[in-house]
Amino acid sequence: MNKEQFFIHKYFSKLSLNKQSLNLKNDAAEVDFGRNKIVISTDMMIEKIHFFKNDPPELLARKLIRINISDLAAMGAKPYGYTLNLAIPHRNASQWIKKFISGLEKEQKNYGLKLFGGDLSKSEKIFMSITIFGKVSKGIHLMTSAKKKSDIYVSGNIGDAVFGYLCENDKKYNFIKNKISISSLKKLKQRYFLPKPNLELSQALVGYADACTDISDGLISDLKKILHFSNLGADIYLSKIPISATLQSIYKLFSDKKKFWELVLNWGEDYELVFSMSSKKKKVFEKNKTHHKLFKVGSIRNDRQINIYEKDLTKIKLNFSGFSHF
Repeated sequence: MNKEQFFIHKYFSKLSLNKQSLNLKNDAAEVDFGRNKIVISTDMMIEKIHFFKNDPPELLARKLIRINISDLAAMGAKPYGYTLNLAIPHRNASQWIKKFISGLEKEQKNYGLKLFGGDLSKSEKIFMSITIFGKVSKGIHLMTSAKKKSDIYVSGNIGDAVFGYLCENDKKYNFIKNKISISSLKKLKQRYFLPKPNLELSQALVGYADACTDISDGLISDLKKILHFSNLGADIYLSKIPISATLQSIYKLFSDKKKFWELVLNWGEDYELVFSMSSKKKKVFEKNKTHHKLFKVGSIRNDRQINIYEKDLTKIKLNFSGFSHF
């Protein structure tokens, strides 16, 4: 449990003693309106913490919507609508907002979203936040229900986003930027700015996955939430972690292989899904949902221990800090 999660557990959990909050142990709340159920989540982006002042407003708007939709994907819900809170500096506000709105329009069309309202204010730094509402059809995913003997899967490549960020913003990683193609660099940056929430897969996994969440703070960090709430551990195999062809090339450039894996597993912003599922349900899932590709990266342990194994199956010690706001 990192400091951010500690604050939530110690100070905010006592305010959420209701069934709908799911004890603040999941990516969203589930609210029951009789026949209909909705999932509600919120996420924010703040200048100098999540982005830089000169980042394109259109891309910031598109990413803001997508990371919120990823919370719906983590729960197995379908996007419906949202409210927006936005605070920006007074200077060039009209021009900035015009570009920002262009990004919102694109994503509203992409995901069939409705804007319900929000708030607009002036501030020294840019602040943006969305509260998103999703519809529930079959049920939802939880982070509290991983099971013994289940396997651990991810939905796609891990680690592109971190290098999309570092190659653009950290001079220490110029050795990578100078060795990969312009098209490869562009793909990495796109993974950082425009993550793709796994909505179709997340809904297909309802009833099959034991526990599920999205990878926003790092694969290990987000997996640890599932394990903590389920009182379990995991064995993870580096040779099974899916990485893109570009990252395979970048891996060869690192003299410190541990550093490479710490970045890939801890940095976050991947917005893939990580989930557990029994081998029995996996067989049924593959039979009924054959077009979805799943990547097995490890298995659940009965104890609370997390082991990371190299290709030769020796244990490796990595820094498991992950991203935390505190």
